[in-house]
Amino acid sequence: MFGELTDMRYKKDMNIGRMLRSITVCATVSAIAVGVAPARAADTFSVQVAISEHAQVLRDQLEAQSDVSRVAARFYKDRNFEPYWFGDDARLAALFDLIERAGEHALPLASYNVAALRDQVATAQSDDARVRVELLLTQTFVDYAQDLNSGVINPKDADPEIQFRPQVWSSDTIMQRASLAPSLSDFARTLMPQSGVYARLVEEKKRLEAIVISDGWGAEVPANATLRPGRTSKSVTALRARLERMGYGPLGDSPVYDEQMVMMVKLVQSRFGLNTDGVAGPGTLGAVNVSARQRLQQVIVNLERERWLVRDRGTRHIMVNMADQMMAVIDDGEPTFTSRVVIGRNRNDLRTPEFSHQMTHLIVNPFWHVPRSIAEREYLPLLQQDPLALRKRGLWLLNRKGQRLNTEGADFNVYSEANFPFLIKQPPGGRNALGRVKFMFPNRNNIYLHDTPAKSLFVKDRRAYSHGCIRVQRPFDLAYHLMRPQFKNPEATFTSLLKKGTEKQVNLETPVPIYLSYNSAWVTGDGVAHYRADVYGRDKHVYRALERAGVKLQALEG
Repeated sequence: MFGELTDMRYKKDMNIGRMLRSITVCATVSAIAVGVAPARAADTFSVQVAISEHAQVLRDQLEAQSDVSRVAARFYKDRNFEPYWFGDDARLAALFDLIERAGEHALPLASYNVAALRDQVATAQSDDARVRVELLLTQTFVDYAQDLNSGVINPKDADPEIQFRPQVWSSDTIMQRASLAPSLSDFARTLMPQSGVYARLVEEKKRLEAIVISDGWGAEVPANATLRPGRTSKSVTALRARLERMGYGPLGDSPVYDEQMVMMVKLVQSRFGLNTDGVAGPGTLGAVNVSARQRLQQVIVNLERERWLVRDRGTRHIMVNMADQMMAVIDDGEPTFTSRVVIGRNRNDLRTPEFSHQMTHLIVNPFWHVPRSIAEREYLPLLQQDPLALRKRGLWLLNRKGQRLNTEGADFNVYSEANFPFLIKQPPGGRNALGRVKFMFPNRNNIYLHDTPAKSLFVKDRRAYSHGCIRVQRPFDLAYHLMRPQFKNPEATFTSLLKKGTEKQVNLETPVPIYLSYNSAWVTGDGVAHYRADVYGRDKHVYRALERAGVKLQALEG
C-alpha cells in the first residue's frame, strides 16, 4: 500500500487538478460568503462503504463527483470516511505552516491558494461545506508533497532532452504515510531529497536572496582585456571590488594584478570549474560577472533537479555531470574515482541527453559502427571528393550484407543523404574513434562512455565536442575500477585483453546504475558554492517552465 508510485503522466493530471482546484477554491469562497451552495470540487473519486452519519456526507460527496484524479480515495475509505483535517486544529495549523513556507524550497506558493483555503476553513459551517474544504485541503497537501518529493514540473515539458522520469508517490501513499508519521513536519522532512546537497542548496538560496535584496555584487568587471600578473588597470580595481562583494575580500583597491589577485582568481576559477591558471580571461570574467539574481535562478533550477532524482541509487553508482563535464564513481556516498569528460556539442542533434540506466558491460578493442547520421552528413561528402577518404582514415565501407567494399574509382556523387546504401565501421586500434574501450549501458539514445584518441580536448575549460557520447579522460583507470570487484588483478586482465587486439566483451557481474545529469550548482560539505556555465541552455528552459508553474523569486517580491 505504501510503496505505490506513479509516473509523470499522473503528475500532469495533478497539475490539471491544481488549476481546476484554484478556480474551485475562489468560486467556493464567494459562494459561501453569499450563502449559496458552492460548486463541487473537481478533484474527486468514487467509492462505496457503509459509514456513520457525519462521514456519510463525505462519502456522498465523493460518489457524486466526477472521477478526475482519484485523490486519496482509498485513504478516506480506509478511515471509514472520517475527516482528516477538520476536527484537528493542530494538524490544520501544521499544514498551513508547511505550505506557507513552501517558497523556501522554491515551490509554487501561490498555486496552493493559502489565503483562500484559510477563508474556507473559517467560513465552512455546514457538513457539505466542510467536506468540500476537506477535499481541497487534501488536494493541496498532495500537490505540495508531490512538488517537494518529485519536482514541480515534468522534466520533458521543460526540455525534451531531459529524459528523467521522477518517481511520483500516489495521493493515497502520501496521505497514508502522513497519517502514520509523528507529525506533518516530520513527514515533510522525509519527502525532500535526503542528500546533503539539497539542504545546502536551500541555505544557498537564502544567502543569495539576501544579496539580491541588498543590490547584488556591484558593478560588472570590464571584460575587454585579459588581466594577467603584473598588469595595471582600472579593471583590476573593479575586479577587486566585485570579488570583495562576492565574499572573497578584503582585497583593497590597487590597480595592480599582484600575487594576491593571482591566488584569489585561482580560488574563483576552482569554484566555477575553470582551469586554475590565475589569469582573468573572458571565461573567468564572464563567470564573475554573472549576477546574484542569475545565480539565484540557477540554485532554484538545481533544487528542482535534485527533486527529480529522489531515489535509492544503490551502494555503487556512476554520476556524469554534463554541466561540470566530469564523471565520478560513487561508493557508499563517496566518490572513489573521478575523471574529466567530453560531452556532445551544443547542437540540436548532438547534445547529450539526461537520463539514467544500468551499465552492464565493457567492450575492449571495440569496433566503431558509425551512426547513419554521421555517415551521411560527414563521410559521404568526403567520399564524393575522394573515394579513398575512408581508407585513409582507417574506416571500412560495407554493403548491407556486411561485406567490405573497395572504393577505389567509385563515384559517390550518385548518392545523397536520402539514398546512401552503405554502412561504415572502423576496426579496433589506436586510430579508432572510440579508443581502446567503451562502457555500455544499452539505451534508445545510443549513448555510452568511451576512450578517445583526441586527448588534447580534455585540457579545455569547456569540453562539448563529441557527437553525443561521452569521452573519458581516464578510460583504463575506469575499466580497472569497474572490474575490480570481480577480478583479482583487473589491470593484468584488462591489459591481456587489450594486447590481443580483438573485440572482447567483459560483463559486469553487478550492473552499475549510471546517471547522466546536468547539475550546474551545488554546495560542498564545507559550505563552498560551485557554479557551472549553462552550456546547453537547459537551465534557462527549466527556469522558464518553473515560472510557468508558479515558482517565483521571493527576493523580488518584497
